[in-house]
Amino acid sequence: MASGEEVSYDPNERIGALSEAAARVEIDASIIPSRYFRSGQEIIRMARVYLEEKDYETAYILYMKYNILFVDKLPTHPDYKSTSKEELMLSRKNLKEAIQVAETLKPILRKKYEHEQQVWLEKQKIDNERRERVSFWLETGQDEA
Repeated sequence: MASGEEVSYDPNERIGALSEAAARVEIDASIIPSRYFRSGQEIIRMARVYLEEKDYETAYILYMKYNILFVDKLPTHPDYKSTSKEELMLSRKNLKEAIQVAETLKPILRKKYEHEQQVWLEKQKIDNERRERVSFWLETGQDEA
């Protein structure tokens, strides 16, 4: 993250940021659809590894990227209609997995982010109280009673 950017601890914004990261996928009409199907297999493989390693953010991004690629983007490819039945069947099977796992991960991530937000808010409260004590001490030269 670039310096000067404010970090959000809002769980909904953080999940939205993951979805935005996943949406950064484009197709190139000069690349044949079968290459995208092979890439999709690799996305699913990697997502499974990250899921197994409990790297839920990365797994969620990859599963969402697969969903976006195969639901929104690839069907617009000019040569999509020439896709083999085997590739389509495999992509539908993977799509079912990707949708289910992404939907399962979402509440897990939300709970994690809510916990992190609570910890952050508590830290902010302690920091603010400390600043107020220091400010009081500097202004009066004494501790609060």
